Amino acid sequence: MAFYQNMSRLRQVAVWVLRLAVSAEFAWHGILALRGEQEWLGWFPRFGVADAQLASRLLFLIGLLDLTVAAIILIKPLRPVIVWAVIWGTWTAIVETITSGQAMEFFEEWANWGLPLALLVFFKTKTRVKQRGLIGKNKN
Repeated sequence: MAFYQNMSRLRQVAVWVLRLAVSAEFAWHGILALRGEQEWLGWFPRFGVADAQLASRLLFLIGLLDLTVAAIILIKPLRPVIVWAVIWGTWTAIVETITSGQAMEFFEEWANWGLPLALLVFFKTKTRVKQRGLIGKNKN
């Protein structure tokens, strides 16, 4: 049982590291979006949004959403929000790849989708471990 108690502590540390990393990633991207990152505004016409004012508004809303995701993951991570972070992070890595024209860009943007995916894996693992009765039992 001591092995599982130590693994539980290690798991808690790893989950907190991932939560902080995902939250920081989304918060920073949210701040950049709120500030109207010019490079990002240039991507909108490639995806059919030619109106610069509309692109600016959409980017602002995306920034608010990113900050909301960052806060939720930091305060109380919810599985649907983590799933959204994986999807959105994957999409942004794909956009970076398309706009740069370099296939390796997807892997350079690994943190955008890899960190939330790792966090999601930890949450799924926690559920399975609880179902098997390996954690949450009486320590006697």
